[in-house]
This record gives sequence, structure tokens and C-alpha cells, in this order.
Amino acid sequence: MLRRDRLDSRVRTKSMIPSAVDLPDEEIKKREKYGTIVSMGQETLKALLILNGAAAIAFLGFMGTALPRIKMGPEVLDPFIGAMWGFILGAFMAVFSYGAIFLTNCFSFVRWDRTSNAMFGVTCAVTLVAFGCFIYGGAMATKGFRGAAATLSAQLPATTDRCP
Repeated sequence: MLRRDRLDSRVRTKSMIPSAVDLPDEEIKKREKYGTIVSMGQETLKALLILNGAAAIAFLGFMGTALPRIKMGPEVLDPFIGAMWGFILGAFMAVFSYGAIFLTNCFSFVRWDRTSNAMFGVTCAVTLVAFGCFIYGGAMATKGFRGAAATLSAQLPATTDRCP
């Protein structure tokens, strides 16, 4: 019985992970801020992935429906193709950012601070590229829709009577 008590006391005193009670207030605040930053970053990446992925899927549906019905030349199709590339690349960059943030956390865990900081910079840069891809895709889609509207209005027969 005495031996078991000694073993239990040794295990308790040589704990590798300090409890929140043992940490100074400044360290607790720092860890809470880090947790908030990580969770907000992950939520941002989720939103980017949903935005770009949903835009690409919606665009595929539109193109599958509109292309057989409307005769469009390359001046109208090229912006739509550019928009698709923007949304697909943006979704890929969001997934790549997930991988980069995972590596950032791994390097931070093993205390490779320089590598962790570099990966954090890569994660931020790739996330900004994903935002840029979404903006580019939206601008190209707008240009394509304007061209499609002009093409469609030119293809419709001119009528003088209006519908009530």
C-alpha cells in the first residue's frame, strides 16, 4: 500500500502539462487568444470553401442549362470559363489553406517557431488568394452575364407589342 501511494505522488508531481491553476494570468490570456484566432481562421476557411465551391457548382448547372439553348460566341463564353476557373481555383486554395493551417499547428506544437511563423504567413497568403479568386470569378461572371444578355437580346425577334 505504501508503494502505491509513492507512485501516485510521483506521477502527480511530474505532470508534463501544467494545469490552468499553475499558469500566470498572462499565459492564460495568450492561450485563449490563440484558440480564438485558430477557430476564427477555420471558420473563415469554411466560408471560403463554401462560397467558391457553391459558386462553381451553380455555374456548372447554369452552363449545362444555358449553353444548349443560347447561341453564344467566344466573347461571351470566355468570361464564363474564366469565372469557373476562378471559383475552382478558389476552392482549391481554401482546401490548401486547411492543410497549411494544420502544418502551422503541428510546427507550433513541436516548438519550431520560425517554421510555424513561416507557415502562418503561407496560410494567410493562400487565404487571400482564395478571396481574390472569388472576387475574380464574380467579376468574370458579371462580364459573361452582360455579354449573354446582349447576345440574347440580339437573338430575340423585335416586337412592337408589349405584354401587359
